[in-house]
Amino acid sequence: MSIPSDTAELFDRLDPETVETLKRFHFDGDEFLRRWRQLRDHGLSAFEPESGPPPTPPGPDSLDVLPSHESVEGRRLVSLGEEALEAGEVGIVVLNGGMATRFGEVVKGCQPVVDGISFLGMAMKDAARWDGAVDVLLMNSFATADATQQHLDEHDYFGVDPETVFQFNQEVSLRLTPDGQLFRDQQGRASLYSTGHGDLADALNRATLGRFMDRGGRYLLVSNIDNVLATLDPLVVGYHVRAARRSGVEMTGEAVRSLPEDSGGKPVEIDGELRLMESFRAPDTALWDTIPVHNTNNLWFTAEALDDTFELDRYPIEKQVGGETAIQFERIVGELSKSLDFQVASVPRDGEYGRYCPVKRREDLEESRATIRTVLQRRGIL
Repeated sequence: MSIPSDTAELFDRLDPETVETLKRFHFDGDEFLRRWRQLRDHGLSAFEPESGPPPTPPGPDSLDVLPSHESVEGRRLVSLGEEALEAGEVGIVVLNGGMATRFGEVVKGCQPVVDGISFLGMAMKDAARWDGAVDVLLMNSFATADATQQHLDEHDYFGVDPETVFQFNQEVSLRLTPDGQLFRDQQGRASLYSTGHGDLADALNRATLGRFMDRGGRYLLVSNIDNVLATLDPLVVGYHVRAARRSGVEMTGEAVRSLPEDSGGKPVEIDGELRLMESFRAPDTALWDTIPVHNTNNLWFTAEALDDTFELDRYPIEKQVGGETAIQFERIVGELSKSLDFQVASVPRDGEYGRYCPVKRREDLEESRATIRTVLQRRGIL
């Protein structure tokens, strides 16, 4: 199969429904065709990272452990965080675009977690605690947008004013085969996927970020839809706000103690600069094992810093789709740490103030449900 010369020719080879979805969800035809040609001509070796300074474990002064809520400093941060929340300066961004391949390929945000309340419902109830002062920004995808809107309508937005809920969509693209062909499903249709949470800055900048800032928004908590413990803790809010005001910090990553089963990213230093790195980019496991903390993908941003254009790499990711291997190119939101003034906060993994309980599989939910219920009840969300 020859590679189309442009997006128009590509669309001529696809069914009308697929073309409509690509147009609606910001398909970047030029970028896709460029990647397709690289894969077809050079294989996956075309996307190996360029050599550069090797990553090293973060130094002892790079990981700032948050104070306890009961300490003098902790109470100061809580007060500062509450002021920002009550003033309408804080919003939450929920990464709601994933395709939940390990959860049964459903719209995960709409699935019940505790007492019939869904993942989306938990996020809305967290925001509702602040009496309309906190905006909710939902980054959806082609796989979740319509179901999310229906779910919110059916549940009356879980008590949140719809005017404070901003929905926006990330990109969609087409899967390829490892040998550089268009990947098709068992029905012969081109296979679609959402292109990763690294779409965040581009997607926000289409309209939503400006609306948030016009309403007085200054700080954003970004978290995955399936980590329901990533709630608005005034102490953590205050920590980022203080660092932003005092030192110009633009991005804060939350890290927790690592467990053997963790997968994902970790903080590293590259040429003396603190960054987040995904495990698939690590040069060896020996380095990874020396880093005692794990990136939760709970990220705090100063909104103004996201009002920019960022060039993030698109990495080839292998996925099993219908028993076949497919290649999809994704961006990683943690790589914004290369461009922004970045810090890492070491936060509790579990316990009363725990902030990390990812639910990737249905088995994870069964194992964690009792803990989730107890913690969220204490936080006034349930």
